[in-house]
Amino acid sequence: LQVADGQLSVPIGSYHGMRQNALAVATGTDTPWQIMRVSEVTAMASIPTPLNDRRDINILAGRTVESLEVPQ
Repeated sequence: LQVADGQLSVPIGSYHGMRQNALAVATGTDTPWQIMRVSEVTAMASIPTPLNDRRDINILAGRTVESLEVPQ
């Protein structure tokens, strides 16, 4: 995960099969994991948003993220 322009970003987009509203899990900081929803997708990147909107996204920078599903 990277932080760019106040949002999280991952270099996996629609070209790789990612879809908007897919669920993803990142390694957590104070919990073992953090659940996120993909809110935006471009061809080569996507924007995951933590379900807990009070989460400081800056502490998630550099964490590993894994997609749980790719909606059809």
